[in-house]
Amino acid sequence: MQLLDSKWFRSLLGSSPMDAFSLVAQTSGLPDNLADSAEDLFRWAKRIEIQPLGPKAEDGWIMILDQKFSLWFYRQDGRLTYDGFEFGDYAREDERI
Repeated sequence: MQLLDSKWFRSLLGSSPMDAFSLVAQTSGLPDNLADSAEDLFRWAKRIEIQPLGPKAEDGWIMILDQKFSLWFYRQDGRLTYDGFEFGDYAREDERI
């Protein structure tokens, strides 16, 4: 993408990264608020864990943020597909206070 190689874009990236990411998303055909949404989701997380689902990692993965919020991904046709999210207590027994 020629935009990424321009001096103007590198300057924007250095001075306002979120605007630069929004511009790249928009020119790539993605929602221009995608970077903001990702930032909102992960900014507050102090701990991120990724664990396999099922007996085999090929079944899918769960991403857990601060042991309270999870994102679920299942393997479908050789790639991971987002399945949804849940709120709950994901602390292991040995970590509970």
